[in-house]
Amino acid sequence: MSPKQRSSEDYQPTAVRRDVQTLLQVAETLNSGRGFTHELGRVLEIVTDALDAGAATLCVPEQEGGRGELRVSFAARGHEMKTELLDVELGLRDEVLRGGASLAITDVRQEPRFRDGVERAFGLEPRAVLAVPLRRRHEVVGLLVAVREKPRAFDRDDQDLLEAIADKVAVAVENDSLMRQLRRDLQVHELLLDVSREVGRSLDLDRVLEQVFDSLNRVVPFDAAAIFLVAPEDQSLRVAAQRGYSDEGANLEVPAGKGIISLVLEELRGTRVADVRKHPRYLAARPGTRSEIAIPIVSGGEAIGVVNLESDRSDAYTESDLRIAELIAAHVASAIINAQRHRDRLERSQIEHEMALARDIQLRLFPGGPPASDTIEWDALNVPSSAVGGDYYDHMLTDDNRLWLL
Repeated sequence: MSPKQRSSEDYQPTAVRRDVQTLLQVAETLNSGRGFTHELGRVLEIVTDALDAGAATLCVPEQEGGRGELRVSFAARGHEMKTELLDVELGLRDEVLRGGASLAITDVRQEPRFRDGVERAFGLEPRAVLAVPLRRRHEVVGLLVAVREKPRAFDRDDQDLLEAIADKVAVAVENDSLMRQLRRDLQVHELLLDVSREVGRSLDLDRVLEQVFDSLNRVVPFDAAAIFLVAPEDQSLRVAAQRGYSDEGANLEVPAGKGIISLVLEELRGTRVADVRKHPRYLAARPGTRSEIAIPIVSGGEAIGVVNLESDRSDAYTESDLRIAELIAAHVASAIINAQRHRDRLERSQIEHEMALARDIQLRLFPGGPPASDTIEWDALNVPSSAVGGDYYDHMLTDDNRLWLL
């Protein structure tokens, strides 16, 4: 082949050709139209092949606040991708998330600050690690990590390639996050519609509260939930509906001024507690609870109860979750007021029925009219001051034409 017949690729170094081919593969995969979640396993497989790694992971902080819990997608060579939520110490990788600088470790056993909790969760013992940040608009949104099970260093070419892949994956992660947020917003909208319809068509408070639990758990997952109502006689809080508590917890009555939920009533605003064990007002109703949301149920400017959600994970709830729960609490307030009005109407109707029955019985006790007498003309009238009176009269005409009056 003459020099003129050779393609430009023939003059490119092997590493450059590898990088170009790999990036083309990644771009084609991410742009396939089948969705990021569907194609992520293939992207991680491309990473392991290109970098001769034993596994690759994508780590994305799942919640607000950067508290260390990650949504980790893990793909080992020759195995299908797995995705899990992990609450692990990140060690040096946390510095990549916070500082945005890539990290390369030849042998993790020589680095005391390295934490291998991510890999161990999937049964892998890492030795060499290369972690690069996913950046979007000067913000780190996650980590892309390649792992070798032998202490064989990743070189500069490997790092450059993984950083280039991370740039493309970061765009896909951001788009996926936006899509998930849109889906969640739609779920919230449907949730509010469902609860609003149930409140409008049902006067059965127990049924409405069960619907609230069902709908709320779709968008703000909980391990336990309760709706407390204020007892007018002593301002204590009593469970009106609950899920996830033992019988003892379900019958819990919280004295006025005690517990996080009483604090919510006092301040008339919701609160999000990342670790209930550190809160001075926390009253334990179940041993597994680690974090909590409590929102006042307000009607006419007055707190009539509390919606309380509990999770077995620390810092499980976000400010967005709190806002959603506040919207639900407003519907719960309407349901409670509607149910109370309906109950009051039923009670009034029952009382009116009983009073009418008592009035009819009393009228039947009075004599039907004056006695037939040729010598006496008289009549009687009894007008009670209310529905039923306390007076009574009767008469009797004897055979000897004597009239007895009572």
